[in-house]
Amino acid sequence: MIPRLALVLSAVAATSCAQGPGPARREPRAIVERFIALDTAGHGDSALALIWKERCDVLPSSDFDAPVSSARIVNDATIADTVLVSVEYRQLGRLTSHSRSRAGERGSWNYVFTPQARTDTVVFQVVLDSARAFRLDCGPYAANHPGVSRVTQLLVQMDDSSRARWEALAQQARSRD
Repeated sequence: MIPRLALVLSAVAATSCAQGPGPARREPRAIVERFIALDTAGHGDSALALIWKERCDVLPSSDFDAPVSSARIVNDATIADTVLVSVEYRQLGRLTSHSRSRAGERGSWNYVFTPQARTDTVVFQVVLDSARAFRLDCGPYAANHPGVSRVTQLLVQMDDSSRARWEALAQQARSRD
């Protein structure tokens, strides 16, 4: 059953890419685009507000940020009453923070950046609520993808080696994109 489902999903995804978003998928894509914009601007709480919380036991979260050079919708497909919207994140690495008390021992910085460039695809599930409005359903999509400009604002809170690693990687990402 699973291989057949994967084959059907692949066929639907290929058709969706070839045809582009139809009218029924424009609004779900717009919700995901809004999530991406808020997430990459560093407004994680506002991005998470787009999730249909009544259907979640726990909201998605992460103990680190994954700075991105870009995030874009690469595909969408409709399966029954759910629109699946795939987003490709070009991650630059991991940004972790120390508590202010621990960071205070070494100065005012509290962010550490570790380069780990990779591409990650997240599939958002968009469903209709009881009022027939599209909502992001619960899923494994934490709002932890600050964009280059947002992370650049945090440079003053990084240690020297993290700052140097970030600036080198961000410069490469800007020249590629």
